[in-house]
Amino acid sequence: MIKVHRDKQGFLVTFQNTNRLNCFVAEELTGLLPEFEQAKGCLVRINFKGINFIDTSGFQFLFDLVKRSVEYGFSYRLCHVSEEVIELVDRVEYLEKATVEAFVEAGSCN
Repeated sequence: MIKVHRDKQGFLVTFQNTNRLNCFVAEELTGLLPEFEQAKGCLVRINFKGINFIDTSGFQFLFDLVKRSVEYGFSYRLCHVSEEVIELVDRVEYLEKATVEAFVEAGSCN
């Protein structure tokens, strides 16, 4: 469901054969958080190309990503985010403002 590539900047995460960030995908992504935590100072880029829906488990992953990035000293970039997903994020009140801004400013994964 996801593919992870490690490069000089850090990590590039892409979605494979899915258009949803649901509980199954969120579980895979959550399993990657310890690896991100160990690579202090790295950039985690998550390519949302093709994703048009996020369920509550997906939002919980994003909340954890924001929290752990601050706690463990890595940064993240959410790129190629669809308008449908931006609308969903705007409606979720428990996400921090930084996450919403990351979605709105989302662009290239480079």
